[in-house]
Amino acid sequence: RMLRHACRVADPAQAEFFWLIGPGSLGQTLDKVAYAKRTLPYWNRSFAENKARHILMFLSERGPGDAFPINELRVGRYNKLPEDINPASPRRAWLMLTFNGMADLRPSPDASAVVPDRAHPLRCLICFQPNKDIVIPFYPRTIDVPDCNVLRDGSDPLVVGPLNGDLAQGLHGRGGDEKLRTASQLDARWQGPIPVSSKAATLTSKSRQRDVLLFFGGRMQPNLRHITSLTYYEGPHSPNVRADLLKLADEPDFKIVNSIADKSKRVDAIEWMGRSHFCWVPPGQRYGDPRRHIVAVFFGCIPVFTIPDGHYTLEELIPWKNISLTVSQSQLPMLPSILRAVSPKERERMRASAACAWRRLWFSSIYGNCLGESGGDDAFDGLMLTLAMRVGRGRAAHERSLHQCLRRHAE
Repeated sequence: RMLRHACRVADPAQAEFFWLIGPGSLGQTLDKVAYAKRTLPYWNRSFAENKARHILMFLSERGPGDAFPINELRVGRYNKLPEDINPASPRRAWLMLTFNGMADLRPSPDASAVVPDRAHPLRCLICFQPNKDIVIPFYPRTIDVPDCNVLRDGSDPLVVGPLNGDLAQGLHGRGGDEKLRTASQLDARWQGPIPVSSKAATLTSKSRQRDVLLFFGGRMQPNLRHITSLTYYEGPHSPNVRADLLKLADEPDFKIVNSIADKSKRVDAIEWMGRSHFCWVPPGQRYGDPRRHIVAVFFGCIPVFTIPDGHYTLEELIPWKNISLTVSQSQLPMLPSILRAVSPKERERMRASAACAWRRLWFSSIYGNCLGESGGDDAFDGLMLTLAMRVGRGRAAHERSLHQCLRRHAE
């Protein structure tokens, strides 16, 4: 899809970004970077200007932490990688496409100490850098991300509406992006999310009935002993965010299932998402990438993020503050009161506002549409728009259209 895109140019002197295609293993990454530095002047030029214009993909759970030696993911005198390559370096000359947005660069703790040793250099495992790296949506049929059939059966009509691809195309008069060439055309193309018309909003004014306030099901480790390479690990009693939620298992109207203790207690997550007002979204059990928010949005289950130093999927485009909640780990004891303070009217508004965002969470132009949507405003288009905004294109039009869409659903 990237290779066929109209923004791709044959002359590198005209390019704003350079995609270093291929897997993200350590050896392959270093080989690609060495080739780019050796054959073209743009890497060194970008580094000198402190601009990240080369794109690398790290799509494993912990990004660079699954590819680079952990001892190299640090800033300070112990690091051996040059700062233009080092994932931990604030001056690295490349940006990362990843599933995990944890910006976990922090003082490296002594594993035997109760508190971090501030004398150690900064280090990270996921190494996400906001305004440089980009969290992209998952492809279908991966863990916690179902296929189209499941989405069709479970999506909330208040979120996805009755629009099909032909109607969406007619509303906006937009064709495929392969015909676009100039910057002005790009600005015209990226008008933001497709809003649900007032007629469609009337047809879908009722969300499904829900009888559960919060749902989460998954493996809940009691601490972080199973992943001591985390920068959040400060000793054997370091709290695991999932274990903190488990303390609320007996809360009325909460459905919290710990499948690590008894596999027979596993439940159908799809069913319970459809029954719940809120769905909790933590990092993976080994603090890998969070995924549950993708399906939760489609199903009208409002995501509640508790991700340390977390940044979210296409967050420069998707209005997460309007369609989700963020509750820090320290606030989890107050989670019941936080959720009960959200009125039924506000919950419905948040679900309805997700109509301004859900298309950006699915690669419709690559894997096919699920709900009759046009592929023109999908996750891939969202990635390209994010890159365009980084170089001053398309932002005003996107923000104007998004504001109009959100205002419509606030009424």
